[in-house]
Amino acid sequence: MSTPTRDPSSVGQHSVVESAAARQPGGQRIVSRGSSIGRVGLKLMAVCPLFLLCLFAAGKAQAQDEYYMHQGAQFDSRGDFDGAIAQYSQALAICPGDVQAYTSRGFDWYRKGDYDKSLADFDQAVANARNTGTAYDNRAAIETSHGDYDKANADYYRALAVDPNCGTNYQNLGFFLATCPDPKYRDGQKAFANASQGYQLATAANAYYAVNSLAAAYAECGDFAKAQLWQAKVVEMAPPSDKQLQTARLDLYKQNKPYRSVVKSPLQVRSDPPAN
Repeated sequence: MSTPTRDPSSVGQHSVVESAAARQPGGQRIVSRGSSIGRVGLKLMAVCPLFLLCLFAAGKAQAQDEYYMHQGAQFDSRGDFDGAIAQYSQALAICPGDVQAYTSRGFDWYRKGDYDKSLADFDQAVANARNTGTAYDNRAAIETSHGDYDKANADYYRALAVDPNCGTNYQNLGFFLATCPDPKYRDGQKAFANASQGYQLATAANAYYAVNSLAAAYAECGDFAKAQLWQAKVVEMAPPSDKQLQTARLDLYKQNKPYRSVVKSPLQVRSDPPAN
């Protein structure tokens, strides 16, 4: 088992703020879907006033959608998940295909303990964004947290099949293979291979999770010395809300024990825009 070529000290500390916010209700990113008018559009505007009216209506709907998404994020930041759900529902009434609205609302249903409604929203996100791994990866996170490991396993691999160049997909699959409570799905070697690839593809936004996955994979493979080395870096990078959890995991590795995920645990839900 070779050590990844990038040293843990090379991972930027500034990434923690963005990655931590991305998985908190108040940190949901509002995806701006701006439109542009090409030469053909300009010609149509000159000869077809109806085109201009349609363009205006589309722009108005987009502005309303983004307003409700912003309002939903504000409710989330205050811990008012019912209020946030109402805002995201308004956004979906205007733009029924808004993947980000389904993702955000699905996360809030999960936070309220309604797995069925949460899963239904993530199913809709997948249906509207089959060309991006993000939707599958998010649904897998919900399924993992609820103990639906067979479905989660399939979705993690689907995410990779759709987007094989995304580091987060490798990181999450690696973490799942290293920490799943059901031994049927654990595989230390595959966990390490995926976590390593995820680390090589890590960006500032997901570096914290890349190191976290790698530490878990080392532990599952029985290399607790390296698991401790990498987990110590995780503790150093962790936002205040994660310090206690990550320190406890480091103590576990010091006892030569691997980590096992907890059913209905906090999620890292991604809010990337769907690929075109």
